[in-house]
Amino acid sequence: MKTIYTFAFIIIAFCSQNLKAQWVQGNGTFVGGVRAFTSVGSNVFAGSLGGGVFKSIDNGKNWNATNTGISNLTINSLASLSNYVFAASASGIFRSENSGGSWVAINSGLTNLNVKVIKSLSTKLYAGTSAGMFISTNNGDTWVEINSGLSNKTVLSLAVNDSNLYVGTTTGVFLSSNNGISWSNIGANMSNKATISILSKNKTIYAGTNGGGVLATKDNGITWSSVNSILSGKNIYSLALADGNILAGTLQNGVFKITEDKDTWSASNIGLQGQTVVALAYVDTMMYAGTESASVWSASSNQSSASIDDNDNDYNLISSYFPNPSKDKLRFEFSNTSIDFTNFKLSIINENGELVFSDIVKSNYYEIDVSNFSNGIYLCNIANGKYISSKKIIISK
Repeated sequence: MKTIYTFAFIIIAFCSQNLKAQWVQGNGTFVGGVRAFTSVGSNVFAGSLGGGVFKSIDNGKNWNATNTGISNLTINSLASLSNYVFAASASGIFRSENSGGSWVAINSGLTNLNVKVIKSLSTKLYAGTSAGMFISTNNGDTWVEINSGLSNKTVLSLAVNDSNLYVGTTTGVFLSSNNGISWSNIGANMSNKATISILSKNKTIYAGTNGGGVLATKDNGITWSSVNSILSGKNIYSLALADGNILAGTLQNGVFKITEDKDTWSASNIGLQGQTVVALAYVDTMMYAGTESASVWSASSNQSSASIDDNDNDYNLISSYFPNPSKDKLRFEFSNTSIDFTNFKLSIINENGELVFSDIVKSNYYEIDVSNFSNGIYLCNIANGKYISSKKIIISK
């Protein structure tokens, strides 16, 4: 009787606690990896490698190409300033004045057209290229080189905060406090200097590195510390702020999040497991993730207060699952005869939002050995990108 009471308490406590957001894949043909996001009003834009610029007007549910005037569809970065949208490509920068309806090239003064990143700060635009940094003070009509002190001109990432600019390169981070007039190297003490993503929040700089995870400094680079506890994967392709949290996009491990001044990450991956996330953004209450596998996913930050519940999304994909609770063998049966289940992925996530099991479904039933699972409640997803169903399963031994 005591065991039953203890397990009942676990169920009540766990069902009342918060979970990570549920990610949903948007509809769109992106061709290549989705590397960038920006927004103007209620319009959200995504840039892909090979498919150009896409726009969503319904919080990421549907995406449509909007590339009239763009001569190179390899989009590395996006930015917005006032009502303008800017797209940085391998052939220079393009500007739209009508929410992506049409684009014009704006490359006057750019001595290198391989533009890796573009950001706006106040009334200024900054572009990072394979030949260093450039600034525009007239919405991109003309550009001026700003490389004094920038000893490594291979710009990989760029962050802006207040009046400070931070550039990530293959040899660390550089800082400018005077709109790019001069730069200083603040990355000499980084344990891993290849900074492929960078973020500045208040007085803390976060550097996402290629193999070293996330490094942080609170003293403008005098000291750097590793911020990698429970972070799966050490290749950090994207960093973003979302509702007071810091998001990190990883290699094949989806999205993780952390609160400022904390040192432990938690997975935020329900529906997104196994994805390489190369772009992240937060617009209003929506989070957006762009993947290397040419897809865009969105999740409402309001969902983080949702409890574990069954969710069949009207498709009734899982017809039965038994026994539940289970202690050794757990069998799933799928009986929707109008759907071919051979391309579906079955994933099981624990209470921390961590992926504990995944496999490809090869028939209309699946059996898994859960004898090595810890007691608790888990969320089982079956999905193929278009359809998704979720069931709550209980492990009790």
